[in-house]
This record gives sequence, C-alpha cells and structure tokens, in this order.
Amino acid sequence: MRLRLSALLAALSMFSVHAPVRAVPIVDIQPVSICLDDGFSCGSMSYDATALQSFWLNQAGLSLNILPSRTFDSTTFQTMNDLTELENFLLTNADPSGPTNFTSSPITVWFSRGFAGGPLGLALISGNRIWLDSDDSADLLTLDFAHQLGHALGLQHTAILTGTNLMDSSFAADAQLSDFSLDASQISALLESNFIYNGAVAIPLPATLPLFAGGLTVLGLLGWRRKRNAIAVAR
Repeated sequence: MRLRLSALLAALSMFSVHAPVRAVPIVDIQPVSICLDDGFSCGSMSYDATALQSFWLNQAGLSLNILPSRTFDSTTFQTMNDLTELENFLLTNADPSGPTNFTSSPITVWFSRGFAGGPLGLALISGNRIWLDSDDSADLLTLDFAHQLGHALGLQHTAILTGTNLMDSSFAADAQLSDFSLDASQISALLESNFIYNGAVAIPLPATLPLFAGGLTVLGLLGWRRKRNAIAVAR
C-alpha cells in the first residue's frame, strides 16, 4: 500500500492545473490616498474594486490592473476648498511621486476630502490624472471612479442625459454602477486610448480544479478539506 501511495503522490506532484489565459486589453491604474502632512486623515478608498473590474470587463472586455495603493501627505491638497484649487492640482505636478506629464501610464487616481458644492470627481480627458471625492458613499465612489476613467480614456459626457449611460454628466444620489452601461461607439472609441495595451489575463478555473494546482498531495486532499481638448478637466 505504501508503494502504491508513494507512486500516486509522485505522479500528482508532477501534475498542476494552470488557469488558462486569454489576450485582453489592459489599463494600469495607480490609486493614491491623500493624507494630512502628518500622515493621518487619509482619503478613503472604499470603492468596490470587484464591481469596477466586472463593469469594464463586461462592457468593454477591458481589464483593470489596479496597482498597490500609495499615499501622498499634503494638508494643502487634502483640504482643497474650491474648484480652482482642484483644477490646479490636476494640471500641475503637485504630487512628487505622481505623473510628470499627461500621457504616460499608469492613470493615477487621487482620493481626498471633497468640499461643499464640489464635484464627485474630476479627470483629464485623454489624460492620466483623476481626482475622486472620498467623502462619497461606496456606491457613488465606485460609479464615479468608472465615469472618470471613461474620461481618462477619451470619452466626453453624453449630449443628452439618459440616466443609464456611464458618461451622463450627473447621477442620482442612490445610483449604482450596475445601473449603467456604455454604447458600442463609446466602447470602440475608448479602446483606442494610448493608455491601453494588450496582455494576457488568467481565466478563473471552476472551483474544484484549483485543489490540484501546484501538485497538492493525496494526503493533503483527504486529510484536511481571494473638457478641454486633451487636457481638459471634466466634471
């Protein structure tokens, strides 16, 4: 029996199941939480990354490569009080670790406190800079993240408010990303963005198959059962 079991274990150790991959368009995203100078009171990044990823995959076949988040300590930019300050922030190299131009990857997304009467978010059209109001609810933050990413990828607001298109200029307070979509012309246009590149992404395996990945042994299985041209600020 020991010989048979040893032979079976040896055979399984040579066998591993790898998730199949497919070529898809990918865009790199760099989230940044803006904190006070002392490193506290950082902007919340409570968006739903799963919903955001699913939306772009289902709508445009686009995969978001969301990089590990970082922080930027600046009381000045954590407490901006008006639209002019916010636009200046996006149009200058205020963050020393941020992009030094408007066209290089990744698309950087800053989260900080909003202000009375301010927008949910701002983005450079066809540019690599987005700002989001971290005071918003998780649903609105996720929705506006997707909307501003649309701007960064080159999309303008819809000409007529539809209530269902992601690029509408305003949303209801209880809106969710799942309520919205993109039309064929928008998808075709955004996929031409210079921020998008082709890469391979793993297709998830059925739940039972990963048990064998990496050559897990039989003992392990039986014993013990994650708005201004190219640089316009868009609201």
